[in-house]
Amino acid sequence: MPKKEFVAYAVRARRKSGIFKTWEECFRQVNGYPNAVYKGFYSLAEAEAFLKAGDHSEPAETSRLVSDKLTGLRKVFIYTDGATIGNPGPGGYGIVMIYGKHRKEFMGGFRLTTNNRMELMAALVGLGMLKSKCSVTIYTDSQYLADSISRGWAKRWRANGWKTKEGKQVSNVDMWQQLLEQCDKHIVTFEWIRGHAGNPENERCDYLAMQLASSRGLPADAGYENQFGPSKENSLFGS
Repeated sequence: MPKKEFVAYAVRARRKSGIFKTWEECFRQVNGYPNAVYKGFYSLAEAEAFLKAGDHSEPAETSRLVSDKLTGLRKVFIYTDGATIGNPGPGGYGIVMIYGKHRKEFMGGFRLTTNNRMELMAALVGLGMLKSKCSVTIYTDSQYLADSISRGWAKRWRANGWKTKEGKQVSNVDMWQQLLEQCDKHIVTFEWIRGHAGNPENERCDYLAMQLASSRGLPADAGYENQFGPSKENSLFGS
């Protein structure tokens, strides 16, 4: 089934309140504003209702802070998403990084991987872009990723030789090792957000991830293929 896409974005009380047809137009109105109020919708009627609701609707999740008041560190917001066509299959990841008025996008992909690995890769690459210690909030629609970090499971796995409490081998050890190393360099909070629920940055990450997953000539995810081997089916996407 073709993916459902937003048809309108509503923005209140920024450079220009109103309804915009593309994310690019919406972004120009909200970029750099603290507590920007905006949301994507699947119908024009929903967007109009949001606009008329005034201050009764919930604020946007990301405040464009420059520094964390508690730590004094630079405050960075990272939205991430991973996707595959089939699981396993060709995969991609998308990242949106926000610091103050600055916003950057990154994406990448592999010819054969899993959805969970792409979720982990997005967070890993995003943190790896930071050049100094920061206070970071990572927004992800992957409960696998958010819960494993926030509930301390990943650190316990590492301390237990990458075994679960039941003694089973943890999957994606190569990714978890690198991600925890990156997390140790910063103050990182993972926040789970519901996917495809109107958050424009999450939707943008999903779009970037799918763009790469659909590309030809993707490189190998060595961590996956060294364990499970390449897929003959994937030759259609280049080797």
